[in-house]
Amino acid sequence: MRCFAKIAVLEFHSYPLYFRVLLLSFFVRLLVVFVSFEQISKWFKYRRGLYPSELSQITADISEMFLALERVAKYTPWRCKCLEQGIIAKLLLQRRNIPSTIIFGVHIQKGKIVAHAWLKCGSEIVIGGNGTELFKPIAFFS
Repeated sequence: MRCFAKIAVLEFHSYPLYFRVLLLSFFVRLLVVFVSFEQISKWFKYRRGLYPSELSQITADISEMFLALERVAKYTPWRCKCLEQGIIAKLLLQRRNIPSTIIFGVHIQKGKIVAHAWLKCGSEIVIGGNGTELFKPIAFFS
């Protein structure tokens, strides 16, 4: 119920954006659960090198989109962590023809391999930026 209480205080013009992000997060979670990573990765262009260096201008409406994604991810009853958020943000940016790169990295912590995904738009990390310096990038998808 606290999710609906938070959404109720949003401005009316934000409802479609939050609803779109919520639906997209649900479908991306289903995709991650039922489709292999190999199949998902075919939808994005694999890059061996670094990501594009040109910085796309992050406008106010795009910032609002990322804020909506972070807020929705907090309150969904399904898992919506770095992988799902990266895919959602990538799809939202693709819809606006804005180039971005999903980066997958690994880190060994207490003998276990920990994975993380983050999304870069130009030189700016827009999703999953917490602690990325600990992770060694192993794959880039544009």
